[in-house]
Parts: sequence; C-alpha cells; structure tokens
Amino acid sequence: MKATLLPLFIFLLTACSPSNSSTANNLSDFIKADYSHQQSFLDCELLPDQNLSSVERFIPKLVERLNQIRDSDDEMLFLFPIQDNNLSISNFKVVLNHKDAVLKEEMASTLKDLSFDQIAACGNKKSDSYGRVSLMSYLPNSNTLVVEVMECKYLEGFNYATMKLVFEEFIDAVIKFDKDITIVYSESLEDTSNFRWFNTFESMEDRKVFLEAWRALVVSGEMQTLFLEQSICESSNLFKSYKII
Repeated sequence: MKATLLPLFIFLLTACSPSNSSTANNLSDFIKADYSHQQSFLDCELLPDQNLSSVERFIPKLVERLNQIRDSDDEMLFLFPIQDNNLSISNFKVVLNHKDAVLKEEMASTLKDLSFDQIAACGNKKSDSYGRVSLMSYLPNSNTLVVEVMECKYLEGFNYATMKLVFEEFIDAVIKFDKDITIVYSESLEDTSNFRWFNTFESMEDRKVFLEAWRALVVSGEMQTLFLEQSICESSNLFKSYKII
C-alpha cells in the first residue's frame, strides 16, 4: 500500500534558498548527523512454496543466535507491507539497528547457517549501510507498530547540515499538538544525498488522526511546497513492524 503523504518538515526560507548552496557545502564540512546506530536493510521475497508462517517459525532460531552477541540496545525488525486483505504478502524487509558491524555480519552468517534461503530470497537493492538518528520518540515500547517509510534524495546544494535546525523546528511544532509518533531520519553512509524518513504510529487509526490534525494546520501546505523545493521522494510505503530483538 502506498501513501501520498510527504514527510512533515519545516523549512526555513533563509536557510534553504537555492542562493545558499555554497553555504550548504561549507556547513556540511562540520555539521554531521549524530548517528546513534548503523542501520542495515534486507529486501526479501518468499519462495513460491513458502508463506509467512514459515518466517514466523524461523524467527525464534534467529533470535536465539543473535541474542548471544548483540548489544542491549541493538534491534531487529521485520517489516511486512500493509495492503488489501485479499492480497497475499510475498515481500518484506528486515531492518537491523546495530552499534557496530559485528551484529550485521552475524545476522548474515546466521541466515546462511539456518538456511533462510530455503524460505526467502534476500538481497540489497540499494546500499544497506545507513546511519540512524532518532528525531522524536514518544511511543511506548511495543513489539508491533505501524511504520511509514519514504526513500528520499537531497537536491544539489542541500544536505543534513542545511536541515538540522529545520528538523528541530519541525519537532517543536509536532510536540505542541501530538506526541503519539516516533520520527527517525536515516542517511546513507556511502552517499549522504540519499536518506530515509520513518514515521511510526501505534495503529492505522492513530496515523489517520495525526494526518487529519496536521492537514488542518494552515502551514502544512506551505511546508510541503518547501520540501519539494529541497528534495525528491518516492511515494511512502506503510508496514506492520514486528520487533524481534
């Protein structure tokens, strides 16, 4: 299922004007995203004779292995697309938030040792090395949530450095009318012009309520226009997120 919502950013006109591209380049030399974790992705597709029950039965074996070497705040999530009930799910994502490369390497080794390739074919369509920054986190610790993910790319002359204060302004605005959301920014470590935006809600109903409240604000349309002037994004995708570690 694809949603049409653009990420909810607030952009400062003076900071984001095309005439300031040289300033943006200078800022990027000393303003960097402060990553709390590295983030790795696998895009998986079930084999023709398998189903989600096969994945469910596999997960406890995976968790048992990874729990032996992971840091306490490392996380692994399975993301299954939210779509029409009449459609079967064949594609899903595995997301790993990890402090160092050890867990990433162990995950790949464990999937191979436990023959996960007999259940699903997994690979990386894009660079799987990202840095994760939590911009806002007010949701309770839950193993099952709704996640909205958008793949984006900065236009020439713009980057995280030009947007840092903008993110802070945006979060301040959201906090004033809703705290039932978690927002994460994720930036490619190989090409920092590529980034991902995550909105996380407790349920689809909570997402609906949030969007209605946001769209009711006069400034929301202005923000959408400003965002389109600074970057380009694919349509967002909605997932049911299952945290396994």
